[in-house]
Amino acid sequence: MDIAVGDISVNATIIVQMINFWVAYTMLRLMLFKPVYRIVMAREQTERELNETIAATQEGIAQQKADRLTLWQQCHAHFEQHKPSAGKTFYTSEAEIPPIKPPALSEQTRTQLAQQIYEKFAQQLGATRD
Repeated sequence: MDIAVGDISVNATIIVQMINFWVAYTMLRLMLFKPVYRIVMAREQTERELNETIAATQEGIAQQKADRLTLWQQCHAHFEQHKPSAGKTFYTSEAEIPPIKPPALSEQTRTQLAQQIYEKFAQQLGATRD
């Protein structure tokens, strides 16, 4: 059974090959193409979600940096406005440092202090000898 259409002759072999091709294509589409397509789509969706998460995180980090900079500038301005002004506190040479004057003690007070110190040492030495 040969049917001639123009220069092409259609016979049973070509029809069987077309049916085999259609069956093979259908099986490949159901068993290979759809699962692979689903996997590729899921991967692209995951990649999109990760990229969105990364972008959101980077925006958050940039906002935190800007907030820290603003806070630093506010603190710096506050301390500049409220720094103490107690006059000259830094000396540039030894000649500018005022001399330290010990408190004036009477002879009697010095003798009493020396006696108290002597007694404390004697107590500690007596305690260590025992």
